[in-house]
Amino acid sequence: MREAWLLWVYTVAYGVMMGSGAVFDGTVWVNLFGRRNQGAIRGFVAMTGVTGTALGPVIYGLSYDYLGGYDAGAMLGIGLAAIALIGGLLVKMPPSRTEPDAA
Repeated sequence: MREAWLLWVYTVAYGVMMGSGAVFDGTVWVNLFGRRNQGAIRGFVAMTGVTGTALGPVIYGLSYDYLGGYDAGAMLGIGLAAIALIGGLLVKMPPSRTEPDAA
């Protein structure tokens, strides 16, 4: 990586993403979607996470092979993290409701 500041930006973005993921797992999914379909929702989230984890090294490798460094891959990762952060901040929580317990 030619630009040291990219490493710091990526590190902060990664930390924010991982920290917010812990909050989502504990409370936000239930508040947004209720308890009834948590298995399906968490399964989809896990699947997209695994897909991203599998594609990350490929993207970084292509960045290195075709562009001569990891900067483009890092910028893509930073951009995607920023989009996710902004999207998460724009989510409107639904009003409180009572829902029967899932069977």
